[in-house]
Amino acid sequence: MKRKALPNIENPLVGILASIPARLWHLDPHPLTIEDITRRDFLVRAGGLFLLAPYGCGGEESGEDASSGETRIVEHALGETEVPVGPERIIDLDGLATDTLLALGIQPAGVPSPESLPPYVRNRLEETRSIGSTEEPDLESLAALEPDLILARQSDAEPVYDELSQIAPTVAAVYENEEDWKEAHLKFSEALGEAGEGERILSDYELRTRELGEAIGGGDEVSIVRPRPDTLRLYSGASFAGTVVRDAGFSVAPVPGLEEGEVLLDISRERLGLADADAVFVWAYEGTPEDEEAAINDLLEDPLFQRLGAVQRGEVHEVGKHWLGLGPLAASLILDDIEEHFLGESS
Repeated sequence: MKRKALPNIENPLVGILASIPARLWHLDPHPLTIEDITRRDFLVRAGGLFLLAPYGCGGEESGEDASSGETRIVEHALGETEVPVGPERIIDLDGLATDTLLALGIQPAGVPSPESLPPYVRNRLEETRSIGSTEEPDLESLAALEPDLILARQSDAEPVYDELSQIAPTVAAVYENEEDWKEAHLKFSEALGEAGEGERILSDYELRTRELGEAIGGGDEVSIVRPRPDTLRLYSGASFAGTVVRDAGFSVAPVPGLEEGEVLLDISRERLGLADADAVFVWAYEGTPEDEEAAINDLLEDPLFQRLGAVQRGEVHEVGKHWLGLGPLAASLILDDIEEHFLGESS
């Protein structure tokens, strides 16, 4: 994308720029005009003369949209932030925000470790760059992408919120557990100026879950299982996949030992009986595709697993890694699996 030039303004900045020694600019000594540098270049190179104020705290330059200069205030988990109308370069520090962006038809400029994302997200990304990990974002790489909006969950953004806000307007969604995904989706949609479309996407999801639940009849208890190299991981009704299953009219088999809001428990193979239910959905996400296939086969061939009632009734359904996803796109894919396995149809 073309870098944005500073507007042509007649004020003392021109004289200040001309007075800065060439060695400080790392450029040739020819005179510079305001149009020759970007806003961020100016702030970085003249940092000794000016103080960069956080975007979220106001100011004439705070959150300006390059095309119109219009901004609006968005209230969020960490305060109020002035964001541009029609942001074009968006950084996402949260997997849910990535799903929401793609559902809205927006490509993020940068996300943490895109290669580690589930395929349903990773395969939709085009020129998205890596900005480190969610826990430790690379602020230098992030700033180099010149974002005009940063999206994050509250817990990820809070430790570095001041630094993020100095780079670009930052909006953080309340997201204490995976059951909060709908509210976070709506907040990110609002920050993007797509509140109406975000609400429509969620309304379509809720309509589909009601219709699917009515068609299937609901009431069955579902177990959500992920085999790992040495353990079996059980997911509760508080997990993202669990909320989708419950929205479709099923219940999720209780996982003993979990507190309210906790989403998973690793158990040994000797406790495989805990995975039994009317139906079992299983997938693997570990290492290479060959490793995942081996993990699934090991589980299916385990004599203890073969004793489960769901296995004997033929109600074990292998599904994709979107069950580990987060957001409306993943939710839609999970509903596709439920529809296929209970109605023999797929969307």
